[in-house]
Amino acid sequence: MHTLKWPACGLVLAIGAALSSGADVFGEEAAATESYSMAILTEQGRSVTAVAFTGDGARIAIALDEPVVRIRNTADASEIATLSWQGGPAYMLSFSADGARLAMATADNHVRVWDVAAAKEIATLQPPDSGANNVAFSPDGTRILAAAADGTARLWEIAGGRVIAVLRGHSMQVLDAVFSADGARIATASRDKTARLWDAASGRAIATLDHEDAVNTVAFSPDGARLVTGTIDGTAHVFDLAGGTQILALHGEMDEVLDARFSVDGGRIATGSYDRAVRIWDAKTGDMVAVLIGHRGPVYSVAFSADGASVYSAAQDATGRIWSRLPPAHMAEGLAGLWHRNFMAPEPMPEEIARSMCLSEPIMVHDDGVVVAFMGSEVEPPHAALHLRCTADMNCQVFAGPPAQGLEPQGIAKLTITGDNGILCMPGECSTIARCPTLRWNEEQRQSGFDKAWEARVLGTQP
Repeated sequence: MHTLKWPACGLVLAIGAALSSGADVFGEEAAATESYSMAILTEQGRSVTAVAFTGDGARIAIALDEPVVRIRNTADASEIATLSWQGGPAYMLSFSADGARLAMATADNHVRVWDVAAAKEIATLQPPDSGANNVAFSPDGTRILAAAADGTARLWEIAGGRVIAVLRGHSMQVLDAVFSADGARIATASRDKTARLWDAASGRAIATLDHEDAVNTVAFSPDGARLVTGTIDGTAHVFDLAGGTQILALHGEMDEVLDARFSVDGGRIATGSYDRAVRIWDAKTGDMVAVLIGHRGPVYSVAFSADGASVYSAAQDATGRIWSRLPPAHMAEGLAGLWHRNFMAPEPMPEEIARSMCLSEPIMVHDDGVVVAFMGSEVEPPHAALHLRCTADMNCQVFAGPPAQGLEPQGIAKLTITGDNGILCMPGECSTIARCPTLRWNEEQRQSGFDKAWEARVLGTQP
């Protein structure tokens, strides 16, 4: 794995194939219909206790294992502010909607609120002795909501540090608490197997949504009409709030759901799971459209960018990750199929040599813009050495290994094809390519099983 560093700040952006989070989630790859690339953000050489992104993904806050939080631009890792205080380190972070303020729960059982631009602590709030499991800003940034282990959620006025309301009703600890987009309602999630709705102005209980297991997380849709919850049994539930009925259950081969959030347009749901995967769902049908594998610890926070093209996640592997959806593409008619490098260009290779190149080092071009380059020999079935994801104009991103979710692009390539010949320009070099002749298997290849293995690896490779 290559590593790109910005020496002035110490933030590391790792570039290379993401390490797999384990075979326990690979079975869902076939269900994915979208592809994403990945960028990793972490604090170099330091133990990280919490990570949070602003709503637009432009900034990341990284809490260290001391009373310090660093805030950086995600684009270039430049430092915006360093927040430090006397007390315990932060174990939970949350930005206000405009990114101007940051709230944190610290190990000394305080909730601290900061003005990011001034790097100044503007409020120190005291939750119950058990501390806060989660904190969230009101949409206007003037109030703080904290979920507590004593079975309550507390609402504070930031300016005066005054407790406005204590939401009582859960019989076990409250794990999450959030505002609706208009600030009128609050939703809470609890180990008592319920999610509850509250009037934010009065603190009055509105409704109780029963579940079969403990509820870890809760979030409103942007229009406030739906609620998504995530439970310990590995299911995300979507409720219609007008009728109080469940309209979707999002099931996958996943472990405990730790976070679930709607996209800004309400059309997608992202979930973070204990099995270290981020999953993207169609919020209308409940279909899973992507499984993002790469985190090396449980994913405790997910969020969409404003345009829905990126997903942000944070996990117990001490990293934040930015997953960028790759646009779908369709190759021009006739381009899909098998190609080979032609090192005798501009002359065509003799057919037998071309056939040998196609068996040992084929280039498979798929209709949807995925191009896979293989390496092998005439006696050993080839393996995918790298792949490209190309747009309709044949500009491509380069990735290591076979097609998979959550890989870091390693460069840019350009594919130019005219008739049965083309040029593939990769970082640092260009190669002439040509269309493969018809392949035929000899008896020895059939007897050894080479033919079946080759077809499975090359022709059966799915993007």
